[in-house]
Amino acid sequence: MTKVLIGNGDIQAGLKNFQFLKNSNEYEIIFSNSGKETIDICRTISPNIIILDSNISDMVYTDIIDTISTLPEENNKCNLILTVNNPKDKQLLSNTSIIYKIFDYSSDAKKVKETINDLTKKYKTPDITKSEINSLISKLGIFPYSLGASCLISAIFKCYYHPEYFYTLDNLYSKVAPEYNFTVEEVKNKIRHSIDTINISTNIDGAKLYHEIFGQLSKLSPKVFILMFVNYLNKIKGKK
Repeated sequence: MTKVLIGNGDIQAGLKNFQFLKNSNEYEIIFSNSGKETIDICRTISPNIIILDSNISDMVYTDIIDTISTLPEENNKCNLILTVNNPKDKQLLSNTSIIYKIFDYSSDAKKVKETINDLTKKYKTPDITKSEINSLISKLGIFPYSLGASCLISAIFKCYYHPEYFYTLDNLYSKVAPEYNFTVEEVKNKIRHSIDTINISTNIDGAKLYHEIFGQLSKLSPKVFILMFVNYLNKIKGKK
């Protein structure tokens, strides 16, 4: 799944211009109609592709670009497509570090689509399956068929694709709970119990993997476990 943020003062126009994205199940579309919201979404969700229109009214679009380019999640990317109504708007740009391409409203739709496809190949979140996560936690000594392990796998899976869910553990757990008809507290207890089996385990076979993921840490809280496990997945999957 590729997360695409469309920042446009006219949501309907933004949707019309990129209708092919909405018609595809490869993309998750997030809309914003203000500069502030666009920046906030970039900060919390870190979209794979940003499509920004120069018509946003609450901020000058160049200021939006300048701010986004300073975010830790975005400053190493070049994943922004800028759409402009007036070609002269291009002359106002001084910071183009994150801009992949600029289109005006008369641009050929085929070229726009090709550009989106190019960026998708470059920045798409690499796929991962729950069975892959299951295999890894099994090597760490967690019994993979317990309800606690199932909750943990689901939490890791969701956090991998949606880092913003990790705003707080309770927020992440609230996304897991409906899958198993549990309360947030029940999810919390079951995940903690599963992780505790690692904390008291003497599983030598998983020692190498443990140190690859957690280094020299000898006691793992659920927060540390999930955060470092997801970071490990990002590393081995080459997630950008």
